[in-house]
Amino acid sequence: MMDYIKAYRELVQSELLDKSVIEKHVEQHMLIDKILPKTLSFFLIAELNNGTYPFLGSNQEIISGFANEFVKAQGFEFFIQRLHPDEREIFILKAAPEMAACVANASEEDKKNLQFQYNYRFQRKDGAYINLMEQSFVLETDEEGHGALVLCNVTLLETKEQLPLRW
Repeated sequence: MMDYIKAYRELVQSELLDKSVIEKHVEQHMLIDKILPKTLSFFLIAELNNGTYPFLGSNQEIISGFANEFVKAQGFEFFIQRLHPDEREIFILKAAPEMAACVANASEEDKKNLQFQYNYRFQRKDGAYINLMEQSFVLETDEEGHGALVLCNVTLLETKEQLPLRW
């Protein structure tokens, strides 16, 4: 079986960000999370260079069935392991590299205006696969212009039909 975590880490070339930059974004989204109603959508902040989630909205627990602290402790490895097996390789070897290349090739002005939207099948704690749609936005880039901090809005697509990965 392919080592998806290693492949993803090789893809992400971002340098570490100053923690104060990350904390600023996390604090803003913690405030937003307090006023959002319980819905089938949540925000998360992903730090690409180290594969962590500095922030997960409280609705993540409702959708996935996993506690936020557990997901944070696992990081991107959790996400990759919970992707539908038919979609892991596509995500790591096709979708993610194409999105990274798009960011790398965009002008500095355009990088923070980029929006990526894709859907995928994700395995909940109870073992059932659900369809999620994710919209991702670059919050911060590193010194080399690679995406370093990303805001994602993840929404449960309420359908019984299995929707394969699309971006």
